[in-house]
Formats: sequence, C-alpha cells, structure tokens
Amino acid sequence: MRKEPERTADTVQPRVIVLAEAGGRYQSLLQPPASVRLRSGCVVLNPGESVGEHSTEHHEELLVILEGQGEVWTESFPPMAIDAHHLAYVPPHSRHDVRNTGTAPLRYIYLVSLAE
Repeated sequence: MRKEPERTADTVQPRVIVLAEAGGRYQSLLQPPASVRLRSGCVVLNPGESVGEHSTEHHEELLVILEGQGEVWTESFPPMAIDAHHLAYVPPHSRHDVRNTGTAPLRYIYLVSLAE
C-alpha cells in the first residue's frame, strides 16, 4: 500500500482561483494536494433548492455568501437567515443543510477544514 506524503505549508504553493461566472451548480475550488487540509467550492442553488442534509463529521465549515438569500439549518438550532456579504459557521459533528429561500440564485463559497 502506497503511503501519501504528508502535506505541509512547505509543500503547497500559493495560487489564484477564478470563480465561474455562470454554469453548473458546483465548482470545486481548492482541495488537497493543492492545500494542506482545506477544501472549498462554490455552490449555486436556484430558488427552492437545497444542497441536502449532510454532516460536517470531523470538519468545521465556513460559508461565504456571495449573492442571494437563504437559510442554514443546523440540527438542534433554529435556522439562520443568510444574505449576500454574510458568513455562516457550522461546527464539527453537525448535521446541516443550506436552502435558497429567495427569488434569485443563492451563490456561496464553502471552506471546510479538519477540526480534530
């Protein structure tokens, strides 16, 4: 079995990533091996759509809302309203969902990193 080399700050390089202006629902932005542990992507949800309930497991997640309106549902907490220029944080071990509650597309970037 081949062991993957450990990624460190010395083994990754800085980069610029261009966000797609139009197109699909999901764009991968950054993930190992281009980063140490950080994973990110850009999501576009049409009115009424959601990403679907899922868990952060051992990760923490930050959502950067670029445009549109929606809500972040996190298990055991009331839904949080989100809007352009908002950040939403989802802690580890949290079942959650992101929903577009507006009349225009909801576009956001998610950043996920191992917390434990």
